[in-house]
Amino acid sequence: MSSSCLTSIGTPRIAVIGAGVSGALCAQALAQAGAQVELFDKARGPGGRMATRRHGEDAQALHFDHGATGFESHSLALQPWIRRGAQAGWLAPWRAQRPDGADPVRWVATPGMNEMVRQLVGTLPLQLGQAVSALHAQPQHTTAPESAPRRWRLQLGEQPLLPRSHDAVVLAMPPQQAAVLLEAHRPDWAEAARQVEMEPCWTLMAETDDPPAWPASLLRPAHGPIALLLRDNHKPGRRLRPGRACWVVQARPEWSQAHRDERPEQIVARLLDALRAEVNPGGDLPVHVAMAHRWLYSRPRPLLRAGPSCWWDAELGLGVCGDFLGGGTVELAALSGLDLAERIGREPPRPLLRERPAPADLHRQEQPA
Repeated sequence: MSSSCLTSIGTPRIAVIGAGVSGALCAQALAQAGAQVELFDKARGPGGRMATRRHGEDAQALHFDHGATGFESHSLALQPWIRRGAQAGWLAPWRAQRPDGADPVRWVATPGMNEMVRQLVGTLPLQLGQAVSALHAQPQHTTAPESAPRRWRLQLGEQPLLPRSHDAVVLAMPPQQAAVLLEAHRPDWAEAARQVEMEPCWTLMAETDDPPAWPASLLRPAHGPIALLLRDNHKPGRRLRPGRACWVVQARPEWSQAHRDERPEQIVARLLDALRAEVNPGGDLPVHVAMAHRWLYSRPRPLLRAGPSCWWDAELGLGVCGDFLGGGTVELAALSGLDLAERIGREPPRPLLRERPAPADLHRQEQPA
C-alpha cells in the first residue's frame, strides 16, 4: 500500500480495537503509510486467537498454543511479512507428522504463536486490559476547519470518555462484539455481524508422560469429541522435557456447543479420557498438568456466499476486519486486515469539517428609515 494516500491529508489518528493478527497487520500497514495508530485490546497481551498459555513462572515453564496452532500461506501479499519473520527467527516452517503420513507445511511462531502478533505490533502504542464499551461520534458544531476536533472518542468500560480523539476507528474483533459498537453508527453492519454464527471450541492443554507407541505429532480423529489432537512440543523452538509430552486438544464444535456451560474441570476429565483413548488405547497416560479454555468465538461457520473481506465507510471513518469476513483461517484473517488498510489508503477518512455560518448577503439593499 502506498503511503501517499494517507499522508496527503496530514497524519490521521486511527484507533484499532483488537490486537489479533487481523488488527495487528492492519495497524502496522497503516502506521507504515504514515498514520498515527493506537491499538486497544481487552486481553492481558496481544494475540487474540493467536494465543499461548504459560504455565509456571521459572525457566521450566510450559507453553501451550491453545488458539491457532499454525497456518498455511498461499497469498503473495503475505510473503514479505513471512520472509521477514523467518529471517528474524520468529516464524518457522513445520510439517506435522500424522500416524498415516505428514501434513502440508505450515508456519508457526516461536517460541509461541502469540509472538507473531507481538512482532507485528512492534512499538505501536498498545493499551491492554482495555475493553472499549462504546464509540462516541463528535457532536455538530460550527468551528473553523482548522480547529475542528477529530471524529471519534472512545469509552473504556464505565470510565469517562478518553480525552484524546481519533479520525477513524477500526474494529478487529469477533462479530458479536463488533455489533455492539456498530449499532449506533452502522446498524446495517451490526445486523450483518449478528447474523454470523461463530462456533465455540473447548481446548485442553495437558502435559503427560510420553505415550509408549505414539511418535506422531498430529491427529484428526474421524469420530469422538476431538477435532484436532496436537503434540505441541514437537513444533520448532519448543522446550522438550525428557519423557514428557505437551498436548493441545481441540474439541469438535458440536461437542463444544453441547458442553458449552460445563465447568473447566469437567471438560478436562472428558477430554483427557478421549486423549488416552487415541494415543494409548487400553493403557494409562500419567498426567502432570491439565487445564481447559473455552473459546466462545472460535471460528465462523462457512458462509453460503463470498462477501467483502472488510468493511469501510470513509464518511464515518469506521472500518471492520477479521476472519469472520475473510474466512475462518489465519491467512484470510491477515488478508482482511491488509485489505482494510489498503481501502483506507485509497479512501482516507473524511476530515471532520463543519460548515461555517452563511455570510450576510452583500447585495441586500438597506431599506430607508
